[in-house]
Amino acid sequence: MLGVTKLAPGQERYHLRAVGAEGEGGEPRGRWLGSAPAGLGLSATVEAEHLRAVLGGSHPLTGTPLREARHPVRVPGFELTFGAPKSVSVLAGLAGDEVSSVVDEAQVDAVEGALRYLEVSAARARRGAGEQRRLVAVDGLLAAAYTHHTSRAGDPHLHTHVLVANLVQGSEGRWTALEASGLFAHAQTAAALHGAQLRGRLGARLGLTWIRGDGGGAQVAGIDPSVLRAFSRRRADVTARMAEHGATSARGAQVAALGTRPPKDWTMTASALAPEWRARAAALGLWPGTLSDLLGRAPASSLSVSDAEELAHALVAPDGPLAAWASFDRRDVLRELCDGVVGGVDACVVERIADALVASELAVDVTDGAGPAHGGTQRPARGRLVGGAGDGRRWAARAALSARDEVLGLGARLAQDPPGRRGAIEEALARRPALSVADAVAARRLAWAPAGLEVASCSAWTDTCTVLDAARDAWQSAGREVVALAASRRVLAELEGQTAITGSVLPPAGAMPGAVPPGAVLVVLDAHVLAARDLLPVLRAAAGAGGTAVLVGELDAVVGQDTGDLLGRLAALAPSVELAERMAPPGPAGSGTAAEAGRLRVGDVTLVADALSAREALVGDWWDREREGARVTMVAPRRRDVAELNQRARAVLDAAGALSGPRLLVDGDDYRVGDRLLVRRRDPGLGLRAGARVVVAGVDTAGAGLSVVAVRGDVHGADGCAPLPVDASRLRAGLLRHAYAVIPHDLAGESPGAVLLLGDAAQYRAAGWRQPPGGAGTRHLYAVVGSELALAPQSVLRPLAELVDERDGLEARLRSEAPPLCDAALDAARAEQRRARAALDAVGARRGSVEADGRSGALLVTARADERRWREHLDRLASQAGALEEQVAARADWERDRAPDRDRLAALGRAVELRSRFLGRAAAVSEPAYLTAVLGPRPAGGDERRAWLAAATAVETYRDRWGVDDGARALGPEPGRDAPRAQRVERQAAEEAARTAAQALSLTQGRGRERGSVPERPPPERPTLERPAPERGIGSAAR
Repeated sequence: MLGVTKLAPGQERYHLRAVGAEGEGGEPRGRWLGSAPAGLGLSATVEAEHLRAVLGGSHPLTGTPLREARHPVRVPGFELTFGAPKSVSVLAGLAGDEVSSVVDEAQVDAVEGALRYLEVSAARARRGAGEQRRLVAVDGLLAAAYTHHTSRAGDPHLHTHVLVANLVQGSEGRWTALEASGLFAHAQTAAALHGAQLRGRLGARLGLTWIRGDGGGAQVAGIDPSVLRAFSRRRADVTARMAEHGATSARGAQVAALGTRPPKDWTMTASALAPEWRARAAALGLWPGTLSDLLGRAPASSLSVSDAEELAHALVAPDGPLAAWASFDRRDVLRELCDGVVGGVDACVVERIADALVASELAVDVTDGAGPAHGGTQRPARGRLVGGAGDGRRWAARAALSARDEVLGLGARLAQDPPGRRGAIEEALARRPALSVADAVAARRLAWAPAGLEVASCSAWTDTCTVLDAARDAWQSAGREVVALAASRRVLAELEGQTAITGSVLPPAGAMPGAVPPGAVLVVLDAHVLAARDLLPVLRAAAGAGGTAVLVGELDAVVGQDTGDLLGRLAALAPSVELAERMAPPGPAGSGTAAEAGRLRVGDVTLVADALSAREALVGDWWDREREGARVTMVAPRRRDVAELNQRARAVLDAAGALSGPRLLVDGDDYRVGDRLLVRRRDPGLGLRAGARVVVAGVDTAGAGLSVVAVRGDVHGADGCAPLPVDASRLRAGLLRHAYAVIPHDLAGESPGAVLLLGDAAQYRAAGWRQPPGGAGTRHLYAVVGSELALAPQSVLRPLAELVDERDGLEARLRSEAPPLCDAALDAARAEQRRARAALDAVGARRGSVEADGRSGALLVTARADERRWREHLDRLASQAGALEEQVAARADWERDRAPDRDRLAALGRAVELRSRFLGRAAAVSEPAYLTAVLGPRPAGGDERRAWLAAATAVETYRDRWGVDDGARALGPEPGRDAPRAQRVERQAAEEAARTAAQALSLTQGRGRERGSVPERPPPERPTLERPAPERGIGSAAR
């Protein structure tokens, strides 16, 4: 790994203290690296005064300034930290001096190889000004490298700090500042080259073999991961802090790392800690003999020609990593090559293979007038050049170009296809009276899409859920199934948590997660981050099913990889809808005392019909508790939702007279006396800590400032009562924001009382929280289930026990009162009458024939007797039919008289069915502990989620029906002997549903890992390819 940070003036003292002899630590002295030190007469070893001079912009030997500077040097340099894999650090710390020396030499070689790459590819200087500004090559970097062997926690941790002076010399001999953007642009590539060369050198010198570790990086084969975790106490501290606050995001890790960082103990050198390390290793089963067995496993070998050719072909194959992008540059090729060679290879070899690959027929040069990436991913910022990103040349895999052409062809075809069945959009909008005019227009255009392809453009602050949920209501009213597809769990969870749309994460390498129903609407989220091979199966499925593909994304977004502006090119082919940003609420929220139509409260969950109703219900409940004097905080996972909830809360407070005085508007934010604000970061000038809550005590419109009063304990060294002035500059810098609603991170370390959360548990988990945050009080979630709830009878608000008892009682009474059903018996009697008449006619004809022939005797007697019997039978049948007709008439009269009761019985049956379904949805929203203990977290999609939801519905139906409130066991205690038979039957059914779901979720053998996680579209494995004849030049580059 490689970290790049700016050096502060005087920061080099830390590294000078770490060295032995003159310094306080026992680390080796620094070494000069790069091409520039030799030109200044510097020797290999770094002297303290020489380092201070170059970081100050002066000649290290004479002290004369090397560059003209109008101001003192504010950024003396940049620190690059190259870290070795933990297994390498453990091996170097435990295997003895001889092995440790080899590892140190390999680390030095790898750092030098990565720095050579940075000198050639990233080191630039700026010349000129304004439109004449340009980047020029320089004569190398001026860098000092310090290698350290321990972490702050006293564990083995081999890493090298490279201090790069902010001083470079151009070809004309002029010394100027370094254009450092190149260091950041090439940092990942340099880290990959460092890792590959380190693995290659250690494999060649020590015979080590390598495997991919848990985090994706390579580790030494033979060292158990538990040993690596035991020697990663700093990581354990950070992980524990993250678990304490429920955070899993990168930002949460950074905050946890800074919060748990201990001071440096200079006495903890590798030699002093070695005995302790060996003792800890022995306790874990890692003996010196075990370490010796790791050496010499693999003979020294170089990357063969065939291996290089196979690797190059795999990178650009249809399912290869480079084929996932519309185009790539040399850095992308280098990183993928380094990742593909687990055993490692020298950086210079990797560069030769990369150059051979882009020069071969496997890659197509797509650098043209449209610029890199058909618009590029590197853009100017604040008028400055984003430099150091190479020469601008880009290439594309032939498979990517083929997929792009097919996507555009399918897009043009779908844009001409007739639209599917149109839904009742006006009825859907009527159920959402608070929807803004712009959102209503967008929903109409989506629901009445004139073609089979629709592009919905949005921005990062657009509330797409509200519009998509209204359109979903209309689509489903036309009998069309709506399926969401997303590139990540987070985006899918956001949509599912605030709409009634469900879906799946798109799998990698061009595949659909399941069959597409005829006429379905496929809603693709964050379509701007998807490349051609990701969109291709979606458009194929839409075209094959006669459905509609709705692509939702940001047309002007800057993404991490090149998608070829595919969404913009599709928008030019198909009708497009622009989703407007909606930051202001449409009006004051209700007080929370409105009728419960369209809302269902189940335990700690409130289910609503649509996204706007969720916000209204949340703010209404918040205001009800505020008026009761309770401490309550609203939480949402997205900042745009937080901004809207804050504005809705302020509208309620304003209408209630809780805010007073003049308004102060600063950059669109409104402040009044009584407003509650959150301090976003520590402000030593005011003595406010990050996360403190303050209340506006005064507004100065003339001076554009506020005076705030902090809550007791939120001001360092004060009692929290003195007003603090906050000027306009602090407000513009974003020091404060309204605190009625916050994101989960703002609750870290707080006890906010009751917490009202917008969205479901899966949405917070996807946003980086293992479970929805909660305070010392209650936790309540608000989620959307769709218009079915708005149309549901009020009886669904009643517990199942009441509904089922009333239904069963009414059904039993009607069954006891009802006359028998005689329709079938009457039909049978009438059929028998017809048969008897036919038989009588046949007997009469036979008797007439006998009489006509003049015969008498036995034949005539028999014929007359048969005729008499059939007439008697017909008389009996007529009597029976008459009685049955009376009974049928009586039944019809009864049904007419009991029509209200029969309608009530049907309504109760429908209410029981709907409530059971809503109970399952509520369980999916909150994911209670007793349910996840059996089933695990809710899966993100597909058959696994359907099985999970079916089991959750069965469990929750049983709990609601029989009043189970056990928080530890899903079905509560076993029913007693005197329990109703129906309870035992329903418990067995719920247990069977849970067992079926457990089998579907692969949980029968125990949950060894967290369930419900669909991979965030990981890079596909490189398959063994049947490739054509090797292109000349690629394989030979490995020699």
